[in-house]
Amino acid sequence: MKYTGLPANFEILAADVPNACAVIQCPNNNDCSRYLLYNQEFIIRVKNATNTDWSAISILVHEIGHHLSGHTLEAGGSRPKIELEADKFSRYILRKMNASLEESLVAIRTLASEEGSSTHPPKHSRLAAITNGWKQADDEILELLGKNNNSSNSTNKENVEEDRHIENTNAIPGKYPYASIRYLTPSDLHGMSKWELKIMRNEIFARHGYLFKTSLMRNYFNNKEWYLRIPKLSRTNSGTKYLSEIEKKNIKLIRNYE
Repeated sequence: MKYTGLPANFEILAADVPNACAVIQCPNNNDCSRYLLYNQEFIIRVKNATNTDWSAISILVHEIGHHLSGHTLEAGGSRPKIELEADKFSRYILRKMNASLEESLVAIRTLASEEGSSTHPPKHSRLAAITNGWKQADDEILELLGKNNNSSNSTNKENVEEDRHIENTNAIPGKYPYASIRYLTPSDLHGMSKWELKIMRNEIFARHGYLFKTSLMRNYFNNKEWYLRIPKLSRTNSGTKYLSEIEKKNIKLIRNYE
């Protein structure tokens, strides 16, 4: 809980549940307590299936997110919207705990349903929410490094950012993955053709599963194995809310060069 800055308002218990869940129990109707319940065998299976402890940690932090976000106070149980909020929260915390983006994605990559259900969103939506949460924390960490470093150690900060860049691009699809994880500079775009700039800009949207209106972009990205379209999600509706601040600023810069 030290990574959230909040006190724990729940108790973690092993229990006879299918997997893991955040619940409020009121045995005396007015004496309610919050619990994070988990199935020990399920946690062991998750670790074995993914070959990392981060997958189990991410699941438990996801459930903590339900408590801290007030989801357990709402009627109706699991719903896609609140599951995405918990996904984003959990990977924000995992980045604070020094998990890599790929380590943060592994549980959902391995266990989540491709299609989703009435209670849980499809895998590609969850991967997008996780990536946004992780990158939000990563941005904050790099900003803090920038504030703490003076001119005498600015080179060290650049090395830290470059290390993050090298690590993260391996987990992000596309020809220009760095456009989603660090701020672009004019030197990044210098010498690129209009077509290359167009692809770089639209890859940012494609990584979030956006639907493209033009046949040119639809045909291009439909041929990419990593491109997973999200129904009813486009740049002209609620889709842009999933973009990180880095991506929004990079899109604006790329447009200026197109």
